Amino acid sequence: MLVVTSLAHSVNVELLISDIQKYGISKKQIFVTSLDKISPTESIHSERLIEDGIKLSFIDLAFAFGTAFSVIGAIYGYTLKWGPINWGLIGFFTGCLSAYVISFVMRKNKKRIKDEDYSEVLIFIQCDEQYHRKLKQLFLEYKTNGTAVLLRD
Repeated sequence: MLVVTSLAHSVNVELLISDIQKYGISKKQIFVTSLDKISPTESIHSERLIEDGIKLSFIDLAFAFGTAFSVIGAIYGYTLKWGPINWGLIGFFTGCLSAYVISFVMRKNKKRIKDEDYSEVLIFIQCDEQYHRKLKQLFLEYKTNGTAVLLRD
């Protein structure tokens, strides 16, 4: 039987391995490897911002904010000195600028969160079926991301 589990790269990996060895599983039966993080190249036009399940690119967000602000500018432009057309244009450019600022802030926060992410570690354990329950309980203690069991004939 081959048991596979994954967890975030931390001190818990070493603690988990030492606890596995306490069950009588030797070092030769344990294989540990880490996954490399792959970060896609980012651009303003191709990046997607996820808001409530709706994917918006920067251009979509700019036009949505521009439209909303231009409508508000045109409505209040009837009572202001420069008229509805000028205030509608001012509202459109203000909306586009505010969308750019929001997009920039969200991208900045996203990068900060990505920097804090660690790579995952995969642990392969070759053992008998008698260890399966003990290992499963141990994986629950260490809050692993996932576990798989491969049975061989």
